[in-house]
Amino acid sequence: MEVHLCRANGAWTKICLFFLQFDVFIWQGLGMSPALGRIKKNFLWLMKIIVFALLLTLSQMVCAQNLVPNSSFELYSNLPDDGGQWDRVLHWNNAGGSPVQGYYGNPDYFHTSGSGPVALPQCALASVHPHSGAAIMGFLGYHAPGAGSTNIREYLQVELTSPLTIDDHYEISFWTTNGDSGIGHYLQCDGIGLVLSTTPLSQTGTGFINRLPQLVIPGELFTTAWTQHTFSLVADSSYRYLTVGNFVPDSVIHTSVALPGPLPFQGAYYFVDDFSVEMVVANSTFDSAPQAGVSLAPNPAHDKVALVLPGNWKGEASYTVSNLQGQDLLHGNTLHGAVIDLGGLAAGTYLVTVQGATGTLRHRLVKQ
Repeated sequence: MEVHLCRANGAWTKICLFFLQFDVFIWQGLGMSPALGRIKKNFLWLMKIIVFALLLTLSQMVCAQNLVPNSSFELYSNLPDDGGQWDRVLHWNNAGGSPVQGYYGNPDYFHTSGSGPVALPQCALASVHPHSGAAIMGFLGYHAPGAGSTNIREYLQVELTSPLTIDDHYEISFWTTNGDSGIGHYLQCDGIGLVLSTTPLSQTGTGFINRLPQLVIPGELFTTAWTQHTFSLVADSSYRYLTVGNFVPDSVIHTSVALPGPLPFQGAYYFVDDFSVEMVVANSTFDSAPQAGVSLAPNPAHDKVALVLPGNWKGEASYTVSNLQGQDLLHGNTLHGAVIDLGGLAAGTYLVTVQGATGTLRHRLVKQ
C-alpha cells in the first residue's frame, strides 16, 4: 500500500492526550466497583476512538493543505474595471521587473462583479465563466512580433504559504481555458508551464523570462472548456515561488491559428483558475533503502539496476522510472522482478514506482 506520512499538529495531539489523562483522573477519583469498572473501560475505549478519529482527521487536513494563497483569485483590493489590473488580486503579482519604454507584462483580472472589458461571463476577449467562485485571471502566452518587439509575454507569480520540503512528493495542478469566442483570430502556442523558484522571478519589460520550467503542458494548448493540468513533483529545493507563463523564446516556439476570425488579435491568451500545490507523500516514503521487501540493486547504479519484488507480491506489477519533474522515462511489467536498463538516462536522481494488486511503492534511485 502507499504510505502517506503527514506532519500532524503537535498542539492538537497534546490537547487530545490531556483529555485522556483528565478522564482517567476523574474515573480514579470515583472509585472502582465492578459495574463502574466496566463503564470506565467502555468509556476509555470510546475516548481512544474519538482521539484516533481526531488525529486522523487532522492528519488528512495537513496532507490536503493547499500552499497557494488566494488560489482562485477571490480575494481582492478592488473589483476590476479595466485590463491589466493584476495588482488588485491579493498575493499575486506579474513577476514585474523594470519596464522598458514604459511597457511591462500586464496580466488581467476578471470578475463576475467587475465592469467594462473584464466583466464575466462576457469579457472583451471571450465568453467564459469561472471554473469556481467568481474570479479568474488571464495572461498572454504569446503574441506575434510587431513593431520590432519579440518575445512578448505575460506571467503570473505567487509566493507559497510555506516553502516546499526537499524530497517530499507534491501534486501541482491548475485549470486553463481559452474561452468561447466567435470573433477572435486566436492563436495557440506550446511552452505553457510552471517555474518553481526559491526567489521571485523578475521580468524585464514584456520579454520572456529565460528560466527552464520544471513543469510544462505538452503541445500547443487551446481549449474552449476548462481543462485541469496536474503534475507530480519531488522537490529538489526549498521552492517558495510559483510562476506560470510561457518560458520559450520566439525562436523555437510553435504556434498556429486555433480559431480563425475577423478580430485582429495575433495572440495566444489563456484564462486560469484554481491553482493547487499539495504535499501527498512525505520524504521518508522515498527512501533508497529496500522497503516492504522490494529491492533495487545496486543503488546508486550505473547502467543497469535490478528490481526484485517480495515473495508475497500478488500478480503482475508495472514499474515506471520518472524524473523529479514527474515525467515517466522508462516503464515495463514484471511478475517477479526485472533488470532495468538505465543507459539512456543522464546521471541524476529518479523515482521508481511499482504498482499492482498488492499496492503502490516508490523508491528513489540514483544513477551515477
